[in-house]
Amino acid sequence: MCIETVDKPTVVGKSENNKKPVMDREEKDENGLRIRRIAGGCMIRNAPVFSPDGNTIYVVWDQTVRAFSVTTGEYVRDYEGARDDIVGIVINRNYPKILYACTRAGHVLGWKLESGVLQERREVLMNTRFTVDHFSILYDEYDDAKFLISGDSTKTIALIFCPTKWKIIETLPLKFDKPVSQILLAPGGDKLNYFAMITDDLWHWVTIKPRLQMFTKKHCNSVQTRVVTCHPTEDIVAIGDAIGRVVLYKNFLRTKKAVPETYHWHPNPVQCVVFSHTGTHFYSGGLERVLVKWTVGKQDAKDILPRLSDSVVQVAVAPENMKVALCTADNGIQILNALQRQTAVVQSFSRISDDFTGRNPYPIGIRVNPRTQTMILNGRIGCIQFFSTYSRSLLYTLDITLRNYNTLEQKKVIYNTVVTNVAVNAFWLATVENWNDNCYSAETRLKFWRYDESRQNYSLNTNVENVHVNGATGLEFSSTSKERDVLCASAGNDRCIKVWSLEEIEVTGGGEKLVWICVGRVDYKNLPVKSLSFSQDGSLLAGGFGNVLCAWNAETLRLKCVLSAPAGYDGSANRIVLSVPSKKKPVDKSQYLDKKAKVVQQLLEVLESKNASSLFKNVTPAKKKRFLENHTKPVSDLSNDEKKIVFKRVQLQNELTLLQKAELFHRLRIQCRTTGQMKYKIAEKLAKARDISTQSERHLQKILDDLCQNVKFRCKRKLRQYQRRNESAPNLSQFTSIFDADLRGDSCKLPKTVPQKSHPLKTTTQIRHIHFCHGEHSHLVVMCTENRLLVWNLLTLRIQVTVNLSVERIAIDSFTNLIAAFTADNELYIFLPNIPMPLYHRKNLPPVFGAAWIPRRFPKSQSLSVDWQAVSQLYFLNHNQELLHLVSDSDEESLGPVVYMNDVIGNGLPNTPFAAMLAKQHAGSGVQAGAANNAGRIGVAGKNSIKEIVASSAHTMAPISLLCKDFLRSLMIVAERQRDRDSASTAAIGNGSQTVSSAARNSNDASDDSDEETDESVEVKAKISARKAVLESVEKAQLKATRGAEKLDQDTMLRNLLEESVEIDF
Repeated sequence: MCIETVDKPTVVGKSENNKKPVMDREEKDENGLRIRRIAGGCMIRNAPVFSPDGNTIYVVWDQTVRAFSVTTGEYVRDYEGARDDIVGIVINRNYPKILYACTRAGHVLGWKLESGVLQERREVLMNTRFTVDHFSILYDEYDDAKFLISGDSTKTIALIFCPTKWKIIETLPLKFDKPVSQILLAPGGDKLNYFAMITDDLWHWVTIKPRLQMFTKKHCNSVQTRVVTCHPTEDIVAIGDAIGRVVLYKNFLRTKKAVPETYHWHPNPVQCVVFSHTGTHFYSGGLERVLVKWTVGKQDAKDILPRLSDSVVQVAVAPENMKVALCTADNGIQILNALQRQTAVVQSFSRISDDFTGRNPYPIGIRVNPRTQTMILNGRIGCIQFFSTYSRSLLYTLDITLRNYNTLEQKKVIYNTVVTNVAVNAFWLATVENWNDNCYSAETRLKFWRYDESRQNYSLNTNVENVHVNGATGLEFSSTSKERDVLCASAGNDRCIKVWSLEEIEVTGGGEKLVWICVGRVDYKNLPVKSLSFSQDGSLLAGGFGNVLCAWNAETLRLKCVLSAPAGYDGSANRIVLSVPSKKKPVDKSQYLDKKAKVVQQLLEVLESKNASSLFKNVTPAKKKRFLENHTKPVSDLSNDEKKIVFKRVQLQNELTLLQKAELFHRLRIQCRTTGQMKYKIAEKLAKARDISTQSERHLQKILDDLCQNVKFRCKRKLRQYQRRNESAPNLSQFTSIFDADLRGDSCKLPKTVPQKSHPLKTTTQIRHIHFCHGEHSHLVVMCTENRLLVWNLLTLRIQVTVNLSVERIAIDSFTNLIAAFTADNELYIFLPNIPMPLYHRKNLPPVFGAAWIPRRFPKSQSLSVDWQAVSQLYFLNHNQELLHLVSDSDEESLGPVVYMNDVIGNGLPNTPFAAMLAKQHAGSGVQAGAANNAGRIGVAGKNSIKEIVASSAHTMAPISLLCKDFLRSLMIVAERQRDRDSASTAAIGNGSQTVSSAARNSNDASDDSDEETDESVEVKAKISARKAVLESVEKAQLKATRGAEKLDQDTMLRNLLEESVEIDF
């Protein structure tokens, strides 16, 4: 199966001519950091391949091939070693243990399926530039495998490559009569020795044996072709075209005349077609989000699988026809069984397909969930996705709009409801969704979602319709950890901020329910607001209205301060000062005032319509005539002959409309005689023209009414400035010429008019981003305008830092107060709010949709000046929808392999913290007693286990009530073993003491019965030594018993603690 190309997203407002070279992600900068991708990219550009047993699926991910389990959808392993993007992958059924791939640069690689070890690497064309576009496999009449490769070298060619001999067998130059926009190939069926090809509205088949020969046919009705695939066993070619048809061409190898057979259901262009392995059925998909299963030979027999997550891009069928891999445009792969029911999903990051609206695909950017430190981004249309950087996996997708998706149509843009704003804390989630087609009234909804502990997901709590006119621009919570005493603020295009609070209301049937209601509304001088933020303690609410920063008391909504930067500090001039040149000769002030009073008196006389004022006494007739000639130029009367000539000449001018001709005749005083019927026709035409003009005015007025107030304000201001700039300076000589020379004075000669130069339009500055700092810098507020970054100090009400930067995206770390600023010039600056010098600077970055700081699981003990990512790491999403971060070679945590939950750690146990603890317990059962003595202390034995439990995500763990007893019991196993060993040693000591005492008694009796030949001193010494040995044994036994009692007391305390109810909150 072949497909044309997957549309790549474009950055709104950026043209290709303005692109700057982007630094290679593997290239290190001067600080030793390089860009590394952890998720994203495109996994559905090429069709996936099933393993021979159908239990594993292989997916191309740029320069890597990834293997996933078909049963669970979990990651298995990577096949690495390619130095360029991979074009295609195949498995030779004669050698099923090798996975072959071909790169864009023309290198064929082979990996072992079981181990992932790169075994072979060969170059197709030695010492020749060769760009590969297609790579597939076909089998000849002897069931020998051959590779079909096509691409561009010095010319476009197709190659037949032998994988056993590693050499080219056949070469076919791809020459056509006219230039083509696409060349797509598909391998033919088994033992048929041909392959098919499509170019625009033509399709071709090429026979390999006995010789290479190409045949060409025109597609039905000369419709543009899109995809091509071949039947696995017969000479049948299936072609999908631009009008939604799938045409099967049969029997072309034997008769050289193709018989078409049309299957039509799709209203949009077909994007993929693939046959089953037996060839009795084939699948087709497109933009409708529907998979259609056809039966060959029966145009009306079809099965439809609707309501898929996104448009169908690729389809692959397992060898036994029992499973189908369905690739959708959201970068997901769905595994379907024979009944077309979903059994598994392979998806690591949801990709947003192009909806052709030209809008930002990620309007919410990247938000961080404080509960689990996961990322929240836009997902499929109307949904948001939760992505974990720790496990590098997609946790779940939440449908916000709860609406059906409107599929795309040809030559028409379809608008869907999208999520534009998100705010989150540990217990609540607030979202704003908007629908606007720029024609009808926009729809805006504010929804509050509450986190449900039992379901480990969010449930809808409050839905508010039309919260803001024409959408919202900002949404924030006042606290990230509170559940009840928390506020939420939303800013919109209606130039106001609304504050929402959690209140209890009575519901039908009794009882109370927590809902969100609007408790206040603030604005400032009807200026637009684009951003808002709460302080760390939630006491202050700041909003950026135009170029003014306003701060309110969050509880009372009382305005605390209004901050405006001096002229030029925020990137624009707030006022314009005109400097008028002074006169050469100073004028006496008293004389000037007398003349002014005289002129004012004359003007009052003229306005009151009294007798002729002295203002006009000195006006001569020549001056009056010259003044009138400048304004009115009457037309001299024409003779009848001249009028006839003018009338004929005007009638011959077809460029003039009837209205223009009538106005011209009226000005020249030409009267036309017409009949009554002609008069009626002229009047009807004039009325029709007037109606058309009225309709146009109404249409324009409707367009103006649909514009939002902010756009209207900016457009009207720009139009007014444009009109004022184009206005000619008033000719003051027309007014001063009527004044007397004595009144005017010789010293008041007017300067010559200087032509004005046009300047670019300037608008007022708009604050784009506002962020409060945290901790010791909580009194600082960071705000960004179009070309400035400013830091305000709310204690002194002064600007502390100002930087000339045009910031597009900004992220602040709540732990370290580090600020990451991505500029319009694709540069990154890392700095602290109180220090204007950057800690890190990097150029030539790709354009980003959003950025966020994620805290490390195990922070490093280094200062920020040494490693600014020691506490938190910076992640950003580029224009290719790839999630990237900056790493160094010494960063073992970032460069280390990802731990997946399906990996086993021994004894068949899954890779979880409690399974690891149990495995350690089993492994430590055979250790020596000396090594186990230190394990009896809780602070040492359970330290790592507790650390792993706390570091785990809450939603991935079992309920705490099920884990506490097992966890505490595991900590007591070592104590029980130690107690048993202590009791055994105590018993042994007791036996030893009895033996010593009996031996002493025997020695005493023997000494009494013996002869008196022994000396008395020897007896005394023996008795003393025996008594010392007994006393030492008794003291040791007592000491061991005391320690055993302490152990028993500790054991008893732990057991009592185990029986009590334990509540743990993470």
